[in-house]
Amino acid sequence: LTSIVIPEGVTSIDNYTFSGCSNLTSVEIPSSVTSIASNAFSYCSSDLVISGEGGSYAQSYCNSKGITFNRKAGSNIDAGTLNDGAISWYLTEDGKLVISGTGAMPSFSETSTDAWLKYRNDITSVVVEEGITSIGECAIFNFPSLKSAVIPSSVIAFNDNGSLFVMCDQLEELTMNCNIPNSGFCNYRNSLKSVTFGEGVTTIAGWCFQNCSNLTSVTLPSTLTSIGN
Repeated sequence: LTSIVIPEGVTSIDNYTFSGCSNLTSVEIPSSVTSIASNAFSYCSSDLVISGEGGSYAQSYCNSKGITFNRKAGSNIDAGTLNDGAISWYLTEDGKLVISGTGAMPSFSETSTDAWLKYRNDITSVVVEEGITSIGECAIFNFPSLKSAVIPSSVIAFNDNGSLFVMCDQLEELTMNCNIPNSGFCNYRNSLKSVTFGEGVTTIAGWCFQNCSNLTSVTLPSTLTSIGN
């Protein structure tokens, strides 16, 4: 036995399933697998390579066991969960970070490499999906390649301590589908060229885009009732 393809739908690989398969060098594991026993591949070839989706359980297993992992072409670079599974994220090959789930996004330190932050140099766009209620400190901070971002209407608080989009010096397009209660939000972002506020937004606080010297396009919704100084 030299090669195995495990079909989609399989959820676990038990102990000693492939133990002692000394010529086994290629195994493809689907993203449906969420459990692999510690000795499932014991005494296999030292040339064993396991292939699968980026961010899958198979990748985590290989990292813990020192087995070579090959990310399948076209799959996400990485993926994961936070807050006991309440928040999910994935990063695509073209640099799109998608954050989804329910509740508040956690905060991080400026130098954190947790979750998606280990890929900060690769992220070109951020989409926060409906259900997220707040943006954590340094969650979207120092992304030097970030070009665009979308913030959903479900966000009711910016717990970012002023870190949101700081050191995101390539950010050009911003879509805000929520109210901005914080004065000074996103000021001095000289790369910013376009801001779109979605229907349903009613409030934009003062000084939000102060000294955004390249901002040339702002789209406002019919629902807007208050703009600060």
